[in-house]
Amino acid sequence: MDLGSLILLIVIGTSVWVFFDAPSHGLSRTWALGALALWIVAFPWYLVERGKHSPRARLDSPPPGGHRWWDGRQWTEHWRPGD
Repeated sequence: MDLGSLILLIVIGTSVWVFFDAPSHGLSRTWALGALALWIVAFPWYLVERGKHSPRARLDSPPPGGHRWWDGRQWTEHWRPGD
């Protein structure tokens, strides 16, 4: 297998992966066409957009926590008086 065949296999393989992966991140399957036609630009761009639309990015942030402080007997997670 020569280098050209290997590159072609990588481009086709990653484009097929984009075709099946894009809907699970709320993206259009046309990203696969872009990856196939202009791989050197579209595939890295897809990876960036995929990161922005990942399920982790859509989760709400946790509520703000309080300060831990030593009250003389134990550590607490309540707000210190005066804060």
